[in-house]
Amino acid sequence: MQIRQGDVLLEKIEKMPENLTEKNNVLAYGEMTGHSHRFESNGAKVFQAKNGQQYCQLEKPCELVHEEHKIVTIPAGVWRVINAREYDVVDGIRQVMD
Repeated sequence: MQIRQGDVLLEKIEKMPENLTEKNNVLAYGEMTGHSHRFESNGAKVFQAKNGQQYCQLEKPCELVHEEHKIVTIPAGVWRVINAREYDVVDGIRQVMD
């Protein structure tokens, strides 16, 4: 199962990987706008691997919020966060920023 909100894609996975660090509930920041894709529920926990890959564990359905996108309710479970990337002929592959 996959769910998208703008530049952020969540992919449901079976279990949380090991050796992750818990972080704030922001999945992606908008460099130009200052907006963010984030969970505002206490039922959501976001983790990050050493390589920067993010995961979230939702104890209950939680709303993913962003100022420029429709609120999306994400079902409970474990999710891998995939941030959109783009190719630029000068800079190469880079993460998309709002």
